[in-house]
Amino acid sequence: MRTHKKGSDFERAVAKVLTDCLGTDVQRVLLSGVRGEGDIQGIPAVHIECKRREQTRINEWYEHERGKANGKPMAIIHKKNREPIFVTMTLDDWMSLFREAIR
Repeated sequence: MRTHKKGSDFERAVAKVLTDCLGTDVQRVLLSGVRGEGDIQGIPAVHIECKRREQTRINEWYEHERGKANGKPMAIIHKKNREPIFVTMTLDDWMSLFREAIR
């Protein structure tokens, strides 16, 4: 499967999981990289970037996306073949979301 198709399919799968879990309409953003947005829309409190890659480059992905987040907490949702899906955030971003959740 081509890498681009794998990435698009993964973004759609993540959007479906979030829609099902949160009960809100979460969608993949078409051409998000070109438009300077996250890969997922419908959760305004967080900038979400999805990566379906065999090489994990969290720091590189974080630096690339940080400016696009416009100060919002940022989550990188990533997966390798035959591995679980992981969500990576900075502790500060996680604490920001966690504080909101417990209010």
